Amino acid sequence: MDNSQSISARQQILQRFEELMRVHGIRYDTIEMVADKCGISKKTIYKYFDSKQEMVAVIINTILDSLGTAISTVYNSDEKPAMKLEHLFSCLYQLLGSISMPVFYDLNKDYPKIDSRIRDFISSQKELISKQIALGMETGDFHNDIDPDIAMEIAMAGAEKVANTDYILKNNLTVEQVINSFKNFMKHALIKD
Repeated sequence: MDNSQSISARQQILQRFEELMRVHGIRYDTIEMVADKCGISKKTIYKYFDSKQEMVAVIINTILDSLGTAISTVYNSDEKPAMKLEHLFSCLYQLLGSISMPVFYDLNKDYPKIDSRIRDFISSQKELISKQIALGMETGDFHNDIDPDIAMEIAMAGAEKVANTDYILKNNLTVEQVINSFKNFMKHALIKD
């Protein structure tokens, strides 16, 4: 099998596993189930992945990498700060909204390192958010009677409180509900009418 076939087989395995994850979460999906869905043997899956945990990590890392690229594109665009916020939340929903509640639950309970990677990713956006808030205040698009650093800390604290698996699961929410509510709150708090 040449390298392009290897990449294709690897991608097919990940796609089928992700399909199963969306329905069942992670915990109940087995390598055997993935192999059956792919029409290959369990042994073949182990040629490409050491474990189910590695497959989960690859899928989540791909989602977070795509989200990071999308966020960078939004922040580096020439749009007004208010539109950047709107597009940022659209990016968040498109990518994170594709993760089902059973997956969030399983990540939280069984995959603490991967769950931590999601939390770290969210925290890593702090500087970009601060710059965007300051720019919106400088351009007059946002209220300027709030210190940008304080506004950013409030935004980050709010995001860390509600945009995590513990909060979402405890309150029986969806990612879409959290992102839309947070977006609306930020718009009303920052953007001038």
